[in-house]
Amino acid sequence: MRCPHDGSTMGKRIYEADIEIDQCPDCMGIFLDTDELQEIQSTVEKNYDAKKLKRPDKAAAAFEVQRQLESKPIQCPNCEETMSKKEHGFTSQIVVDICPFCRGLWLDAGELEALEIFFEKQREAAPSMGRMGMLWMGVKNFFDRQG
Repeated sequence: MRCPHDGSTMGKRIYEADIEIDQCPDCMGIFLDTDELQEIQSTVEKNYDAKKLKRPDKAAAAFEVQRQLESKPIQCPNCEETMSKKEHGFTSQIVVDICPFCRGLWLDAGELEALEIFFEKQREAAPSMGRMGMLWMGVKNFFDRQG
């Protein structure tokens, strides 16, 4: 498997919960197979408490989201089809690349950690909520931001 950004041969490594991921040794981008992100999010092995307290620069994040959404699409490292870009989780301000064919997910360096922090914050805000409840909370937060 080759990195869609620099063509490097990607290596396999174990992330948390014994989940094997593919990672580029140069740009540190990560490819996740279908459902691996959900498996990672369902475990809490890393402590992000200090990073969760950091206040994000929302204006810079919004600019970065728009820049990424307008950038050239990449090819899926798994099946070589063109990947789609979207903001993950409605209000995460993290753009991911998704393959419409194999359903794989490309995350640039740092995006997996950012997604884990985002979902931990969501769980803390509504601990009894399931995935569907978090989805609705994301929709509500999106419209609250617009107003």
